[in-house]
Amino acid sequence: MTAGHDVDPHAPEPGVPEAEQPHRHELASTFIDTTLLAELEVSEHLGVYVTLPYRVVDQDFELLGAEGQNLDRTESIHHQNTTLTGLGDMAVGGLLALSAKGSFTQLRIGLTLPTGSTRPDPYALGRLGKTHQHVFLGSGTLGLQAAVDSSYDLGPAALLVSGSTRVALGENDHGYRAPIVATAGLGLETPFDLENWRFRSTVELSRETKAKWPTRSADNTGRTDLSVGLGTTWSFATDLQASLNLKHPFTLSTEGGNLSIPLIVQLSLGYVVDVF
Repeated sequence: MTAGHDVDPHAPEPGVPEAEQPHRHELASTFIDTTLLAELEVSEHLGVYVTLPYRVVDQDFELLGAEGQNLDRTESIHHQNTTLTGLGDMAVGGLLALSAKGSFTQLRIGLTLPTGSTRPDPYALGRLGKTHQHVFLGSGTLGLQAAVDSSYDLGPAALLVSGSTRVALGENDHGYRAPIVATAGLGLETPFDLENWRFRSTVELSRETKAKWPTRSADNTGRTDLSVGLGTTWSFATDLQASLNLKHPFTLSTEGGNLSIPLIVQLSLGYVVDVF
């Protein structure tokens, strides 16, 4: 992903002459999110789940001058060329599965736990001339999450319907309030007469409210995105399957930034086992 923003005039680089101060920051990052999802079916319709994410964020930045020229500087209080690693916020909850002729629906409701790292207010530190970090791996507070996934048999294809939301239950110790995130999606899935394969196309609308610090709202939040995707699932054993999804988000609106994500790649491996 890439992003860029003009420099806050109240947060210049300390010790740098005014004529050499950067006027814009350009950022490039790669996000890798590896998540373990475990589900336990306790009855025909009820179950529990836990997710544990591990995240890697590789960051690079450039500082641009008043004429758009690269200042060729590798140090800044605002950004660092670095790789962040660690746990995200794990989640625990329950699930309800309902099925009828030609349809299946699964509902999840749970809590996210503050197991991911957090940071102090980067905007306040920037105005004090102190090194800070805008990227962190957790929210620092409990959160509520809910999701629903349904499929409806249409004969040669299945209609997929999905929705989800995530809401932070308060501010963390640094006064940060994570955004509310909501998504809604539609898709079509078909085997194309191929045994053990399913192919799908999807479209998803997502809305994220502004993330807020005590001093101001965070850049590149308050977003609305429309994503289109293609995917496939291969069941190569009775209880083992792999899925690959490719998605491209189109930004419909954003407040305070110009974040761009060219491609999201999702790879999953699932295994079902009898535990009792």
